[in-house]
Amino acid sequence: MSTNSVHGMAWHVSSLIEWGVKILITVHQRCDRNRKG
Repeated sequence: MSTNSVHGMAWHVSSLIEWGVKILITVHQRCDRNRKG
């Protein structure tokens, strides 16, 4: 495995995690609004 592919994989994983965190925050905020509403 070349360092280039490892770097690409790490970037892909980090971007996926970032995307997942954004969705989790959005869902959490919606749940909070529903509870308060």
